[in-house]
Formats: sequence, structure tokens, C-alpha cells
Amino acid sequence: MNRDYLGDALDFWKGAMLDVVRASNGGRRPVKVLPMFTGARWKRKDRDTYLALLRANDADLFDGLLSKNDRVTKAERQAYFDAFDAGGADVFLDPDTGIALSRATGQHVRVDEVAPLVSIGNVVAVYQHRPRGDRKGRWLRRYVNAFPADDGLKLIGYESAQVGMLFVTRSRERAGRLRRALYQRLGPTAPDRVVE
Repeated sequence: MNRDYLGDALDFWKGAMLDVVRASNGGRRPVKVLPMFTGARWKRKDRDTYLALLRANDADLFDGLLSKNDRVTKAERQAYFDAFDAGGADVFLDPDTGIALSRATGQHVRVDEVAPLVSIGNVVAVYQHRPRGDRKGRWLRRYVNAFPADDGLKLIGYESAQVGMLFVTRSRERAGRLRRALYQRLGPTAPDRVVE
């Protein structure tokens, strides 16, 4: 999450997507937020705004090893992920750009960083920006296919013209509840937006 874009329309959209995750867990699990802060220095009021837009609270935010609410650096990236323990909670991972299909930068998260966050019964939601210049139909499918098919992971995606969200779980039941929550919220547009 880049500080330069804090408060844009996508932050409101992310909050709506987290409501889908909450609906799929019946309010029984918290949603922990891993923001992967980048950009300008993050101050307390910036964090508070970010959490309010996500409809989350301070206890939901994982700062990990970040000092003074600063950015995730390349040097501390592995330690950031290693220090996180979802404890059965659902997880929202908010990289600047999304999942790396090839070489990962500070704006991306790698598939091998996402998969360990998925435990039995939880859901990991990952923000994904549409690649520039990609004008082909179902663009999110490439990111769904980036995850190994034999890992037991179930993926559901929400795709729009500009951004998407990947929902990763190991639970067939949670995948079904996510699908139902998305279809309920999206109504007749769901077949055009939901990717499996």
C-alpha cells in the first residue's frame, strides 16, 4: 500500500471486499491486515485513515518489524512475513501492485509469500492491480494460475476493469461461502466479475 494513494476510491473498494470476507466467515474470525507499506513515510494519522477506509481497527493491523510505522524494506521483507502469525484469522495482504508473475519488486508479493499465510479454514485476500496495457478479457486468470494447482489451494477472484482481488483458501466450505457472498453482492454482474 503506497502512502501517495491513501484515500483514493480503491481504498473504499478494498473495504467492501473485506466485508465480503467478513460475510464469508460469519463474523467468527477477525481479518488481519498486512499493508506492506511503501511510498512516503506513514504517520499514525495515515494508518488510522487507512484502517477506517478498510472498516478495520488498530488491533487488526500488523506492523511486524516496522519501526515508526515506516515502509517494508527489501532487507526486512522476509522477517516481516516470518513474524506474522494469522492465528486462524483471515488475512488481507495489500501490496502496491499485487502478485508478481515474474521478478518481484517492492510493489509486489510473491506466491511463495502468500501460500504460507493460508491455514485450514482461513482466507487470504490479495489486492491485485490490472497490468498496464493488458486489454484482453479475463485478465485476473493469469494471477489465479500463478498458484500451484497441486498445493490444495482454492482460488476465487473478483475482477473489474482496473483492479481485482484474489481470495485464497484451503477450505472448500470457505470457498463456497466466498462465492455465495460475492454473487449476493454483485447480483447479475457476478458471472462477469467472479473468476475461478
